[in-house]
Amino acid sequence: MKHLIDFIKFRLFFFSIVIKVFWGCRRKKTVILMGTPLHGNLGDQAIAYSEYVFFQKLGYRTVEIPSPYVSKYIKLWKLLIGSKRVYIHGGGFIGALWPKEHDMLLQILNAFLENEIIILPQTIDFGDDDSLIDEFNSALKKCKNVVICAREKFSYQKYYEKINFAKMFLIPDMVLFLEPLHLKVKKDSKKAVFCMRTDKEKMVSDNDIKDFIQNVCLLSPDMEIIKTDTVQNIFATPAKRKKLVEDKIEEFSKANLLITDRLHGMVFGYLAGVPVAVLSNINHKVSGIYDWIKENTKIRMMNSTKEFGDFCQEILSEEKEEYFYIDFKGKYQPLIEIVKNGV
Repeated sequence: MKHLIDFIKFRLFFFSIVIKVFWGCRRKKTVILMGTPLHGNLGDQAIAYSEYVFFQKLGYRTVEIPSPYVSKYIKLWKLLIGSKRVYIHGGGFIGALWPKEHDMLLQILNAFLENEIIILPQTIDFGDDDSLIDEFNSALKKCKNVVICAREKFSYQKYYEKINFAKMFLIPDMVLFLEPLHLKVKKDSKKAVFCMRTDKEKMVSDNDIKDFIQNVCLLSPDMEIIKTDTVQNIFATPAKRKKLVEDKIEEFSKANLLITDRLHGMVFGYLAGVPVAVLSNINHKVSGIYDWIKENTKIRMMNSTKEFGDFCQEILSEEKEEYFYIDFKGKYQPLIEIVKNGV
């Protein structure tokens, strides 16, 4: 019975999307955003929420086509959208690492040849597979007008010359567009929060994590160690998104120290105003986004166990100081101009 109810809910949700796309394409100041998440990765959910806030501040309403429905109904979307500009959800799926999402992107490019297509800030990583770059360029060549926003310098510098037939801009990850929450949380106990990957982007070993925990406990024996993640096993619709993201940021705000190898673990820590020890993942996206916020000395990229220990000692022994936030608004200006004036 539960499966039947879930199926009915899923179908009703799909039909609501079709209706929104139909009417959205007939209204001015409406953005069609394809490939948004319904899964429980709060990093992806935060990107989608930030995209919504970004367009809202420019005076646009957003109509989403979530990723599970994009490829299966691509002909329907082409019929409904017509010649309207298409935006593609940002993240880190251009290239070899997440083939299902990359294939979805190729399908959009192949379906909307005559449309303006704006790919919102992405990490690009084809690894050593030049055939994937050739395939991507082949799809771009057929398109009339494509803009790719790279969200860090590595993607921008490495692929600026390799990706042809598209304009490329360097724009920060969309979550950095959000305003810090400035939460005033009373910390009645010491907490160190570990937010670590368990998927194929994981690079830090379990033994390394144990060493980091031991390091923290030696420096502060009364420190409570909390393990959490930015991935939840839920079906997350756009209506739930804001609360999910803000709840996780609030959770991080209660920590004295956050240790993470997740890109949006780091960004959530920044928005929460807590010190963050940043560990690398399998590709360049964490270190690349770190470059945008490294002026904040309370967020530090760790290159060794010694650096981690020194940072922890520095953070745990000092009096609380003013947290330094960076004004990113000007960094989004090229994207704002594209939204307002076209490609």
